[in-house]
Amino acid sequence: MIYKDIELSDKPLFEGYCNVVPNELSDYVFTTLFMWKDTYNIKYTIFKDWLVMRMALPGEKEIFLMPKGKGDIKEVMTFIEQQSKALDIPFRIFAVSAAEKQAIEESMPQRYSINGCRDYFDYVYLVKDLISLSGKKYHGKKNHLNTFMANEGISYESISPENLGQVAQAEEEWCRKHDCGETDLKSEKIAIFRALENFDKLGLTGGILKVSGKIAGFTFGEPISEDTVLIHIEKADPDTKGAYTAINQVFLENQWQHMSFVNREEDLGLEGLRKAKESYHPVRLIEKFGCELKDKI
Repeated sequence: MIYKDIELSDKPLFEGYCNVVPNELSDYVFTTLFMWKDTYNIKYTIFKDWLVMRMALPGEKEIFLMPKGKGDIKEVMTFIEQQSKALDIPFRIFAVSAAEKQAIEESMPQRYSINGCRDYFDYVYLVKDLISLSGKKYHGKKNHLNTFMANEGISYESISPENLGQVAQAEEEWCRKHDCGETDLKSEKIAIFRALENFDKLGLTGGILKVSGKIAGFTFGEPISEDTVLIHIEKADPDTKGAYTAINQVFLENQWQHMSFVNREEDLGLEGLRKAKESYHPVRLIEKFGCELKDKI
């Protein structure tokens, strides 16, 4: 079976398969897969009416993502078992939704062990809450926003072909301050540049927040349903107090007031990131599961 690299031209193909049923998980938005394809070595093939993807972190064995499509789920799960043997890797499927977990268990009871992966749950918030930042629970966030807004020369603008170069420079500056080097931050930089280079073709919307003409923060995302926007990237100047709170609030206020929910992706099990995401008070977490064969199979 031949597996292919993801190309920009694959966008309609992926969206066709991934949207057979409504998709909530950030993992299966085409932009996400396209941005991170090198970091996770994501490849795909088509098996009958299913899109089958596999991936791997550097230095780790490959795993499969949950197949997307329609048809007999037993057949595609058996196919992935066979592919795992052919590749000499353990059978593992990542990013299984709650609905897919139920479908697998109903179709093939007692064959798989399917467990939650808390570090990868997506955080979902009410857009109106993150715009207003009202009430006692957002008191600290409101103070951070007010501190930022007290700066002189604040301006906001949408990301456009005219300022994409400025965003790229801001990312370079952010990386210098955080010493991206060969860390995961370098992989993020590669992903960001891929998105910026294909911004319009990916259907992205972004915002830039400036202080006296200098970028203090930038962000971009896209709608993933009629009522939900997904934020792919959010960056702010660590030396400008309140910049992260401000770019979050201003972007939603300027671009996404018509949306009900915002998905701000997972925390990856990072303590600081989890604390930050929880501090915005999500209205729900979207569960993701890992699937393995039971030991006795």
